[in-house]
Amino acid sequence: MAAMLSINDDDQRYIDELAGYVAIPSVSRDASSEVMAQAARWLVDQLAFADGRVEATQGHPVVRGAWLGDPTKPTILVYGHYDVQPTDPIDEWLSPPFEPAERNGNIYARGAADDKGQVWAQVKALESLMAANKALPLNVRVL
Repeated sequence: MAAMLSINDDDQRYIDELAGYVAIPSVSRDASSEVMAQAARWLVDQLAFADGRVEATQGHPVVRGAWLGDPTKPTILVYGHYDVQPTDPIDEWLSPPFEPAERNGNIYARGAADDKGQVWAQVKALESLMAANKALPLNVRVL
């Protein structure tokens, strides 16, 4: 029987992780190569269970990972991006876009929902399944 894992057990860790991720100003058209590499490395660290790695490209790096534990099961692809849209118009932000702010139980920052937040949630779901079951119910590739 699988161990029961409650997301609530890790609420503060998850909030801190998401806040750290969205604090990286990875606007791909504006950010330096180092900032983009920092965002990629952050994501790779979260993909330890899937052998996450950074691959160089002619542009910004690509993050890949895979957990292929059972060749008899289907394989899904989890796709997202670690870059974010520009912050303009900046005067419409209630708080600085790369300084996560909690208001009414929500985290506000550039990328908190699109697409860093979505990628982070998918990775945390996979990580939680791995922690509870020591395996995933299918094979996963992450890009």
